[in-house]
Amino acid sequence: MCILKSSQSPLLTANELLLSHIEYLRKRLVNTGLTYGFDHKITIIASQELDLYILAYQETNRKLSLQPCS
Repeated sequence: MCILKSSQSPLLTANELLLSHIEYLRKRLVNTGLTYGFDHKITIIASQELDLYILAYQETNRKLSLQPCS
């Protein structure tokens, strides 16, 4: 895997933004679950949104790992 610095690749910046948003969504999910219950519709929707961002993060990392080092 080739690790590039932020100044070399906008994907790392996107990756950092995704991680930050994932952490926000994770905290929101826990708070929603504690407030409404972990089987409440609002909590399920929050969980699904978090899943989408985790998937986007994983896809970004997969693309980074496939890039040739230059």
